[in-house]
Amino acid sequence: MLESLVATILNRFLGAYVENFDPKQLNIAIWSGDVKLRNLKLKKDTLEKFELPIDVKFGHLGELTLQIPWSNLKSKPVKITIDDVYLLASPRLPSEFNVEEEAKREQRVKQQRKS
Repeated sequence: MLESLVATILNRFLGAYVENFDPKQLNIAIWSGDVKLRNLKLKKDTLEKFELPIDVKFGHLGELTLQIPWSNLKSKPVKITIDDVYLLASPRLPSEFNVEEEAKREQRVKQQRKS
């Protein structure tokens, strides 16, 4: 029960950034509050909402760990640790500008902001 609740919450937040999130991948130690996800592939539009002049070609997270203080959620922070990050990006050049692709990109950013 708790595992499916955590998976639903993680899917809601991580789904915007990660392509291959699989709730079965969760390794939850309920008493310690550790949630570990491994070998996550980042979506190419992961950094779009920051409006950076780069295109993400590929991104990978080796391990994402959430430490959740279940008994003190109101008074203690949730800690997030990310290990083994690989990001391949290139500058967005004016000659590579595509009007249709830019319109799609802007629409995705607007939808993400509404969520």
